[in-house]
Amino acid sequence: MTTGQLPLSQQVRTLPIRVAPLPGEAMDSWLETLAARSHTTWGDLLIAVGLKGPGHGRSLLRYPVIDSTSSAIVSIATATGVPAQAIKAMALDAVVPEAGVPVVGPRALLLPGSRFCPACLNQNGGRWLLWWKLRYAFACPTHRCLLADLCPRCGGALREHSLSTKAIPVPGHCVSVGGRSRRCGADLSDAPALELPAHHPALAAQDAILRAVHAGTVSDGIYHAGPVPTAQYLRDLMAVGTRAVRYGSKNDLLSAASYVGDGDDTVEDLDGLARANRPSYYNHFPTSVVTTAVAACAAVPVLSATSAAAAGDRLRWLVASARHRGFAVSATNIGWGGRISTALTGAQLSALTPFLGQVDQIRYRCLTDHPRRPIQDEPVVSRSLPAMLWFHWMLPVCDTSVGFEQVRMALSVAVVLADGRLTVAQACSSLGRATASTSVSRVLGELSARPDWAATAVMLATLADYLTQHPSPIDYVRRRHLDTQDLLPQSEWLRMCRNLGMLPGNQVKIRLVRCWLYERLTGSPGRRCGHGRTTGEFRAKLADLPRTLNPELVSALDDAGRRFLDDNGLADEPLRWSPPKDAAPNWLSRKPLNEAIDIDKLHELVLPRDSYLGTIATHLGTSIELIREALNDAPAPRPTLTIAQRRATGAVIADARVQLTPELLADLYLRQRLTLRAIGETVGVSKQTVGHLAREYDIPLRPSAAPSHRHTIGTDE
Repeated sequence: MTTGQLPLSQQVRTLPIRVAPLPGEAMDSWLETLAARSHTTWGDLLIAVGLKGPGHGRSLLRYPVIDSTSSAIVSIATATGVPAQAIKAMALDAVVPEAGVPVVGPRALLLPGSRFCPACLNQNGGRWLLWWKLRYAFACPTHRCLLADLCPRCGGALREHSLSTKAIPVPGHCVSVGGRSRRCGADLSDAPALELPAHHPALAAQDAILRAVHAGTVSDGIYHAGPVPTAQYLRDLMAVGTRAVRYGSKNDLLSAASYVGDGDDTVEDLDGLARANRPSYYNHFPTSVVTTAVAACAAVPVLSATSAAAAGDRLRWLVASARHRGFAVSATNIGWGGRISTALTGAQLSALTPFLGQVDQIRYRCLTDHPRRPIQDEPVVSRSLPAMLWFHWMLPVCDTSVGFEQVRMALSVAVVLADGRLTVAQACSSLGRATASTSVSRVLGELSARPDWAATAVMLATLADYLTQHPSPIDYVRRRHLDTQDLLPQSEWLRMCRNLGMLPGNQVKIRLVRCWLYERLTGSPGRRCGHGRTTGEFRAKLADLPRTLNPELVSALDDAGRRFLDDNGLADEPLRWSPPKDAAPNWLSRKPLNEAIDIDKLHELVLPRDSYLGTIATHLGTSIELIREALNDAPAPRPTLTIAQRRATGAVIADARVQLTPELLADLYLRQRLTLRAIGETVGVSKQTVGHLAREYDIPLRPSAAPSHRHTIGTDE
């Protein structure tokens, strides 16, 4: 293999003159300095370090500057004696690691040329820093001045084109081509630069940007929950800054800048200079250094905010200004560039909050710590949700002026809205159409007028996330479609009443109980049960039913419900379920049931079974709906009855039935040969009651020894 056939990295030789790169210097600047010290033309220097070989008409160092993965790094290190790691630090992707990725595009994050600080060039002998190539490089923190972006003599942009390969570089001088193709050659260290006060917002903004560049990632401000690479930070910065100088008024920009640096120093002077360079709709990026500084002063405070809500507050002026100018700014089109981070999207949605209705505030989670666009088209949370939200979850808003049932149904629909892109009508449909979209909107309007609306919205999002990650063991969609024809058959109800010593009542009573049990099992309103009636009288009685409940009856009805579920193939599901308290501890601890109402006092007032729930609610200073729900959740104990009342309701024989099981009564009567009277005395009932039980248990009675009545139950031998 001839020398000409060898790779460039193997053709180079060590140069006789060494020049150490300055910290943060750009590679092209360092090589220019090396050529100047060696009194070598630019083209010869490029050949010497392996960046240009025979037959190469163009320098490999033309824009964009080589990145750290280039094979030329080895040849440059060999020729200059500078470690490869130090050379990589001068490459383009050292300042923005993602800038070399085609999908990002260098134009978005970098200038085609470079800005500069005249004082820095004067101090370091004309050496150019790498970060000056950033599109958002605008102020020198060392000399507290704006960077210059044009040559003071020819007015041309700097370093957009490579040097002539036949020229010996002169560091710190303009190389723009003037008349008759002659180089300008102006000494750039003499260029004027606008000095800034020590605490000027532009300096604070530039400092924040440089910290991000040097760190490689940003993990503070709106990114505290998820660090982003520097390139993403700069894209977000550009998205906000560009629109700020395009749509913002002078007062808007002054207000935005007050979040950075000393409040006594403003961007007023910069704002006046930037007016002529405001980006148009077609000119996407800020062009002049002044416009860029103003844009950064407006954008950096947004990205530096400690929360999405704080960032939204700082960004809201921009949304309002754009809307005032007639631009449609909504949750669906607020992307501002399309490649912004989720953190900035959250800040934008938070800024939009006052302009959105309650449904969109829930759907986009505007009031949470992490606003976002809906993720799922078809939410799965509806399978884990009853049509009426669990009673304990609505207690913190139980003092609303809307009825409990309506609030519970609206909150369940709202949880579905927080989990996907469904409309209100679609969300209602996913929960069995227990309520209508107009009713949901009305309830949400009432709730949004409360001072705790933000906490309510956070609860809805929290619950949606919890149910998505931890689905309910109950499939409420399946429960809502159960055939309730066989729910609590009449024979079972009669047996239940007999065992509990209760009067079964008429057909209306059993229908009421079935509707109550349906609501308990499915989480849907009891009035939707197939056994219900649509009359006002029936609904009134159903609403009053909790007053007549007692723990023993509720337990027996739960057992009946368990059998009904088992018979329908739901043995693997619990009877009832609700999310644990740790699913949303801040919400559930706000108003537990024992604080919302005095349960012991409620039971005391309910015990006279002829009392009215409205009277009790007035006495306790609460709503009648809360009384009903509290009694459903914690029914009052059975009142103490007189002997006559116990006998009339069947309580006497029910108690005897508990004490005298079929096995025990058969043993006492048939094997031990005790009389009915003797057996009754052991349990405190009459011989007639024992005889009634014997016939119920199919125990044959001994014939009467001396019957004294035509129709005798049996005789005590």
